[in-house]
Amino acid sequence: MPCSSSRNLDPKNFRLERNENSPRVRREQTEKKKPENNNNNREIKAILSYRQKMLTNAANRLVVLQRAIQPASGFAPTLGLRSSFKIQSRNLATVAVSADQSSSTSRTSSLPSISNIEAAWKEMSPQEQESIFHHLEGLQKKDWTQLSLDEKKASYWVSFGPHGPREPLHAPGSGVKLLLGITGCISAAIALFVLIRSASPELPRTMTKEWQEAATQRAIDQKMDPFTGASAQGEKAKTFVQSK
Repeated sequence: MPCSSSRNLDPKNFRLERNENSPRVRREQTEKKKPENNNNNREIKAILSYRQKMLTNAANRLVVLQRAIQPASGFAPTLGLRSSFKIQSRNLATVAVSADQSSSTSRTSSLPSISNIEAAWKEMSPQEQESIFHHLEGLQKKDWTQLSLDEKKASYWVSFGPHGPREPLHAPGSGVKLLLGITGCISAAIALFVLIRSASPELPRTMTKEWQEAATQRAIDQKMDPFTGASAQGEKAKTFVQSK
């Protein structure tokens, strides 16, 4: 006879508990939520499009009302004002051009002569130098063949001449002065040395030749430093004689 416990072992009788944290359950929940999200997005898009249409209609109505309020006779004064404004602007432009021309002519007339600019440049004030520089800068923009010889020379000298930061440290002919100055300084130093030596006292008695020879003989008698001193044998011997 079959055992009674075999019925309990039948797989059909087992029931698995639902685990809400399993991947399958999560997937089912997300699939259920997708239609709801899509519906919400559609509703939001419909509301936004409706509001946009309302705003465009309101803007169009405002434009129509503004055009209707402005009278038709208002265009004539505006045209007259525009034409008068154009005429006034043209008159002002012609006046400005004539003023510039007159100012340029007055500037050129007030400029100093540029015929001998090499000699007169240092005597000019900074304002005059700047005005000449700008004047020559404007001339260089023209055709080079139309300039005079003085203007060409002045333009080249102001641009590349020895003035300002290009001025040499030593003027021409200063080499002879520099040589004479160095020779004078050396001769003065020699004369001072001879004067000091002539005024100095005589040598002390310990620096005489006789004293040094006696000191050497005393070192030999006492056999001082027999390896390299005065009592050493051969070429290694050193004496105390220094004076001639």
